[in-house]
Amino acid sequence: GAKMSKSKGNTVAPDEFINQYGSDTFRIYLMFMGPYDEGGDWNDKGIKGIYRFLNKIWKLVALPDSKELDKEIDQLMHQTIKVVTDDLCNMKFNTAISRLMELVNSVSGKDSIASTFKKNIALLLAPLAPHLSEELWSIIGHNSSIFDEPWPKHNPLKLQKDEMNIVIQVNGKVRANISLQKGLDKDNILNQCKELDNVAKYLDGNQLIKEIYVPEKIVNFVVKMR
Repeated sequence: GAKMSKSKGNTVAPDEFINQYGSDTFRIYLMFMGPYDEGGDWNDKGIKGIYRFLNKIWKLVALPDSKELDKEIDQLMHQTIKVVTDDLCNMKFNTAISRLMELVNSVSGKDSIASTFKKNIALLLAPLAPHLSEELWSIIGHNSSIFDEPWPKHNPLKLQKDEMNIVIQVNGKVRANISLQKGLDKDNILNQCKELDNVAKYLDGNQLIKEIYVPEKIVNFVVKMR
Protein backbone atom coordinates (compact mmCIF):
# COMPACT_ATOMS: atom_id res chain seq x y z
CA GLY A 1 0.00 0.00 0.00
CA ALA A 2 2.92 2.38 -0.50
CA LYS A 3 5.14 3.57 -3.32
CA MET A 4 8.36 1.61 -3.67
CA SER A 5 11.58 3.33 -2.69
CA LYS A 6 15.12 2.07 -2.27
CA SER A 7 15.59 4.45 0.65
CA LYS A 8 12.59 2.90 2.42
CA GLY A 9 13.74 -0.60 1.63
CA ASN A 10 10.28 -1.62 0.45
CA THR A 11 10.99 -2.64 -3.14
CA VAL A 12 9.41 -5.85 -4.44
CA ALA A 13 11.26 -8.31 -6.67
CA PRO A 14 9.16 -9.33 -9.68
CA ASP A 15 10.55 -12.88 -9.92
CA GLU A 16 7.97 -14.46 -7.63
CA PHE A 17 5.03 -12.96 -9.54
CA ILE A 18 6.51 -13.76 -12.95
CA ASN A 19 7.08 -17.37 -11.95
CA GLN A 20 3.51 -17.69 -10.68
CA TYR A 21 1.54 -15.66 -13.22
CA GLY A 22 3.87 -15.06 -16.19
CA SER A 23 5.65 -11.93 -17.35
CA ASP A 24 2.69 -10.67 -19.42
CA THR A 25 0.37 -10.71 -16.41
CA PHE A 26 2.91 -8.84 -14.32
CA ARG A 27 3.58 -6.36 -17.12
CA ILE A 28 -0.12 -5.56 -17.61
CA TYR A 29 -0.72 -5.29 -13.87
CA LEU A 30 1.95 -2.60 -13.58
CA MET A 31 0.24 -0.68 -16.40
CA PHE A 32 -3.23 -1.17 -14.90
CA MET A 33 -2.42 0.13 -11.41
CA GLY A 34 -2.88 3.77 -12.41
CA PRO A 35 -1.56 6.47 -14.77
CA TYR A 36 1.76 5.15 -16.01
CA ASP A 37 3.61 8.44 -15.61
CA GLU A 38 2.46 8.91 -12.01
CA GLY A 39 3.14 5.49 -10.53
CA GLY A 40 0.96 4.07 -7.79
CA ASP A 41 0.81 2.25 -4.49
CA TRP A 42 1.77 -1.40 -4.75
CA ASN A 43 -0.79 -4.05 -3.85
CA ASP A 44 -0.22 -7.57 -5.14
CA LYS A 45 -3.85 -8.67 -4.59
CA GLY A 46 -5.04 -7.15 -7.87
CA ILE A 47 -2.72 -9.22 -10.03
CA LYS A 48 -5.10 -12.19 -9.80
CA GLY A 49 -7.76 -10.15 -11.62
CA ILE A 50 -5.37 -9.48 -14.51
CA TYR A 51 -4.49 -13.19 -14.62
CA ARG A 52 -8.20 -14.08 -14.92
CA PHE A 53 -8.65 -11.46 -17.64
CA LEU A 54 -5.87 -12.93 -19.78
CA ASN A 55 -7.23 -16.44 -19.23
CA LYS A 56 -10.61 -15.24 -20.52
CA ILE A 57 -8.93 -14.09 -23.72
CA TRP A 58 -7.12 -17.42 -24.06
CA LYS A 59 -10.42 -19.33 -23.74
CA LEU A 60 -12.14 -16.88 -26.07
CA VAL A 61 -9.66 -17.47 -28.88
CA ALA A 62 -10.04 -21.23 -28.40
CA LEU A 63 -13.80 -21.04 -29.17
CA PRO A 64 -15.09 -22.22 -32.56
CA ASP A 65 -15.45 -19.54 -35.24
CA SER A 66 -18.88 -18.08 -35.89
CA LYS A 67 -19.92 -16.61 -39.24
CA GLU A 68 -20.36 -13.02 -38.09
CA LEU A 69 -20.51 -10.73 -35.06
CA ASP A 70 -23.65 -9.48 -33.37
CA LYS A 71 -24.32 -5.92 -34.45
CA GLU A 72 -23.82 -4.47 -30.94
CA ILE A 73 -20.58 -6.38 -30.36
CA ASP A 74 -19.26 -5.36 -33.78
CA GLN A 75 -19.96 -1.73 -32.91
CA LEU A 76 -18.28 -2.09 -29.52
CA MET A 77 -15.25 -3.69 -31.18
CA HIS A 78 -14.75 -0.71 -33.50
CA GLN A 79 -15.25 1.71 -30.61
CA THR A 80 -12.62 -0.21 -28.64
CA ILE A 81 -10.14 -0.12 -31.52
CA LYS A 82 -10.43 3.67 -31.65
CA VAL A 83 -10.19 4.22 -27.89
CA VAL A 84 -7.30 1.78 -27.36
CA THR A 85 -5.39 3.29 -30.29
CA ASP A 86 -5.78 6.80 -28.85
CA ASP A 87 -4.95 5.66 -25.31
CA LEU A 88 -1.77 3.85 -26.31
CA CYS A 89 -0.58 6.87 -28.27
CA ASN A 90 -1.06 8.95 -25.11
CA MET A 91 0.43 6.30 -22.78
CA LYS A 92 -2.91 5.84 -21.02
CA PHE A 93 -2.34 2.13 -20.60
CA ASN A 94 -4.72 1.66 -17.67
CA THR A 95 -7.74 3.00 -19.55
CA ALA A 96 -6.79 1.02 -22.68
CA ILE A 97 -6.78 -2.16 -20.59
CA SER A 98 -10.15 -1.23 -19.08
CA ARG A 99 -11.69 -0.93 -22.53
CA LEU A 100 -10.27 -4.31 -23.54
CA MET A 101 -11.81 -5.82 -20.42
CA GLU A 102 -15.17 -4.33 -21.38
CA LEU A 103 -14.89 -5.78 -24.88
CA VAL A 104 -13.99 -9.24 -23.58
CA ASN A 105 -16.85 -9.17 -21.07
CA SER A 106 -19.29 -8.33 -23.87
CA VAL A 107 -18.83 -11.82 -25.35
CA SER A 108 -18.85 -13.68 -22.05
CA GLY A 109 -20.85 -16.89 -22.29
CA LYS A 110 -20.65 -17.15 -26.08
CA ASP A 111 -20.23 -20.61 -27.59
CA SER A 112 -18.49 -19.25 -30.68
CA ILE A 113 -17.02 -15.97 -31.87
CA ALA A 114 -16.10 -14.50 -35.26
CA SER A 115 -12.48 -14.82 -36.37
CA THR A 116 -12.40 -11.05 -36.96
CA PHE A 117 -13.02 -10.48 -33.25
CA LYS A 118 -10.26 -12.94 -32.28
CA LYS A 119 -7.81 -11.28 -34.66
CA ASN A 120 -8.50 -7.77 -33.40
CA ILE A 121 -8.39 -8.69 -29.70
CA ALA A 122 -4.99 -10.32 -30.22
CA LEU A 123 -3.64 -7.31 -32.15
CA LEU A 124 -4.89 -4.81 -29.55
CA LEU A 125 -3.37 -6.88 -26.77
CA ALA A 126 0.00 -7.29 -28.47
CA PRO A 127 1.74 -4.13 -27.15
CA LEU A 128 0.55 -4.96 -23.63
CA ALA A 129 1.08 -8.73 -23.53
CA PRO A 130 3.52 -9.56 -26.35
CA HIS A 131 4.24 -13.19 -25.45
CA LEU A 132 0.61 -14.22 -25.00
CA SER A 133 -0.46 -12.35 -28.13
CA GLU A 134 2.13 -14.17 -30.23
CA GLU A 135 0.75 -17.48 -28.97
CA LEU A 136 -2.83 -16.40 -29.67
CA TRP A 137 -1.87 -15.33 -33.18
CA SER A 138 -0.50 -18.80 -33.83
CA ILE A 139 -3.63 -20.48 -32.41
CA ILE A 140 -5.82 -18.36 -34.69
CA GLY A 141 -3.91 -19.89 -37.60
CA HIS A 142 -1.17 -17.46 -38.63
CA ASN A 143 2.40 -18.54 -39.35
CA SER A 144 3.89 -15.03 -39.28
CA SER A 145 4.61 -12.92 -36.19
CA ILE A 146 1.79 -10.76 -34.89
CA PHE A 147 4.23 -7.85 -34.84
CA ASP A 148 4.55 -7.99 -38.63
CA GLU A 149 0.82 -7.28 -38.93
CA PRO A 150 -0.66 -3.80 -39.48
CA TRP A 151 -2.47 -2.20 -36.55
CA PRO A 152 -6.28 -2.60 -36.75
CA LYS A 153 -8.35 0.35 -37.95
CA HIS A 154 -11.83 1.26 -36.83
CA ASN A 155 -14.69 1.93 -39.19
CA PRO A 156 -16.04 5.46 -38.42
CA LEU A 157 -19.49 4.45 -39.66
CA LYS A 158 -19.71 1.79 -36.97
CA LEU A 159 -19.01 4.22 -34.13
CA GLN A 160 -22.45 5.77 -34.43
CA LYS A 161 -25.46 4.18 -32.80
CA ASP A 162 -28.37 3.29 -35.06
CA GLU A 163 -30.91 4.37 -32.46
CA MET A 164 -31.71 7.73 -30.92
CA ASN A 165 -33.30 8.42 -27.56
CA ILE A 166 -36.02 11.07 -27.73
CA VAL A 167 -37.20 12.90 -24.61
CA ILE A 168 -40.88 13.84 -24.88
CA GLN A 169 -42.25 16.92 -23.15
CA VAL A 170 -45.73 18.34 -22.81
CA ASN A 171 -45.69 22.08 -22.10
CA GLY A 172 -42.02 21.79 -21.23
CA LYS A 173 -42.42 19.00 -18.67
CA VAL A 174 -40.89 15.60 -19.35
CA ARG A 175 -43.61 12.98 -19.71
CA ALA A 176 -41.86 10.08 -21.49
CA ASN A 177 -38.93 9.01 -23.63
CA ILE A 178 -38.64 6.66 -26.56
CA SER A 179 -35.86 4.93 -28.52
CA LEU A 180 -36.34 5.15 -32.28
CA GLN A 181 -34.39 4.15 -35.35
CA LYS A 182 -32.29 6.95 -36.81
CA GLY A 183 -33.35 8.30 -40.18
CA LEU A 184 -37.08 8.57 -39.48
CA ASP A 185 -38.78 11.71 -40.75
CA LYS A 186 -40.24 14.29 -38.39
CA ASP A 187 -43.90 13.35 -38.92
CA ASN A 188 -43.21 9.69 -38.20
CA ILE A 189 -41.38 10.56 -34.98
CA LEU A 190 -44.13 12.91 -33.80
CA ASN A 191 -46.84 10.33 -34.48
CA GLN A 192 -45.03 7.62 -32.53
CA CYS A 193 -44.52 10.01 -29.61
CA LYS A 194 -48.22 10.89 -29.55
CA GLU A 195 -49.16 7.22 -29.23
CA LEU A 196 -47.35 6.75 -25.91
CA ASP A 197 -49.84 6.38 -23.06
CA ASN A 198 -48.26 8.98 -20.81
CA VAL A 199 -48.27 11.50 -23.66
CA ALA A 200 -51.64 10.69 -25.23
CA LYS A 201 -53.51 11.40 -21.98
CA TYR A 202 -52.32 15.01 -22.10
CA LEU A 203 -53.22 15.41 -25.77
CA ASP A 204 -56.66 13.79 -25.80
CA GLY A 205 -59.43 16.35 -25.38
CA ASN A 206 -57.00 19.28 -25.34
CA GLN A 207 -55.94 21.71 -28.07
CA LEU A 208 -52.52 20.99 -29.60
CA ILE A 209 -51.08 24.41 -30.36
CA LYS A 210 -47.53 23.61 -31.45
CA GLU A 211 -45.17 20.69 -32.08
CA ILE A 212 -41.47 21.29 -31.48
CA TYR A 213 -38.84 18.80 -32.57
CA VAL A 214 -35.12 19.14 -31.76
CA PRO A 215 -33.53 16.52 -34.07
CA GLU A 216 -32.60 13.29 -32.28
CA LYS A 217 -33.10 14.89 -28.85
CA ILE A 218 -36.43 16.39 -27.80
CA VAL A 219 -40.08 16.53 -28.79
CA ASN A 220 -42.23 19.13 -27.03
CA PHE A 221 -45.99 19.37 -27.47
CA VAL A 222 -47.45 22.74 -26.55
CA VAL A 223 -51.00 22.08 -25.40
CA LYS A 224 -53.87 24.34 -24.25
CA MET A 225 -55.63 22.48 -21.49
CA ARG A 226 -59.42 22.51 -21.47
